Amino acid sequence: MKFTSNLLKTLVMEYTAELQKIYTVDEAKSLIYWLTEAFFGVNRLQLAMHPETRLNESEMLKLLFAVKALKQHKPVQYVVGEMTFSGLRIKVSPEVLIPRQETEQLVQWIAESEINRVSGILDVCTGSGCIALALKNILPQADVMGYDFSGQAVTKAKENAALNNLEVSFFVESVFTSSIEGLPLFDVVVSNPPYVLESEKEMMRPNVLNFEPHEALFVSDDQPLLFYESILKQSVTYLRKGGRIYFEINEAMGEEMVHLLRVFGFTEIEVKNDLNGKPRMVRAVR
Repeated sequence: MKFTSNLLKTLVMEYTAELQKIYTVDEAKSLIYWLTEAFFGVNRLQLAMHPETRLNESEMLKLLFAVKALKQHKPVQYVVGEMTFSGLRIKVSPEVLIPRQETEQLVQWIAESEINRVSGILDVCTGSGCIALALKNILPQADVMGYDFSGQAVTKAKENAALNNLEVSFFVESVFTSSIEGLPLFDVVVSNPPYVLESEKEMMRPNVLNFEPHEALFVSDDQPLLFYESILKQSVTYLRKGGRIYFEINEAMGEEMVHLLRVFGFTEIEVKNDLNGKPRMVRAVR
């Protein structure tokens, strides 16, 4: 394949223009520089300082195919294969959800609240392992475990643990198992389970709807709290009396979540807003 130029500066300009056909100007620029930094270690400032930076043919092909994937709405995190979450490198693929900013805020809330008292943490529906690993990194004294029904997700979580040199035990299990044998009692249980309603699909962007795993995203409108209810039923076997449970939630389900937690006998229930002022997290005491 022939290219008109191997100057990275020129390629950035050309591909930014290409991406502007489906993304905003700012999004297009951000995506291109995400690629150049991830693939070649060259960010926007570095390219401005070294405008004569050139790519070899294999590097140009890598960038070309990445841009083609972005034009098909594939998330840049999947194109690159990893992202930063709470200061950690987290590998992601279409088998696991891409961690969001709200989930980082959930981790921060837990870390700040539990810093002087937690010894055991369980992350339910762990996916890439990002929550469990971030908490282990911030609270190294804690024994942290995580599980997911997906064997592929657990494999990815273990890969991320090795990548970040963190000791977290991951295993395959379902939230719909009535009880899990052999687990210790935990001080904290945290989960970011599926909570997007099927009826909300039409509001989602193609990069989410067409690429991220639906089984980790969506729940039936008829049973919007199905996963939370199952986790709460299960938690009586592994959450210590006086222990805390933390959930990421659908912003439209705050009141329903408070009611559900009360039904299960939890107290000191607190709903927390995300950075956009939307109720996206809840904490309660068993």
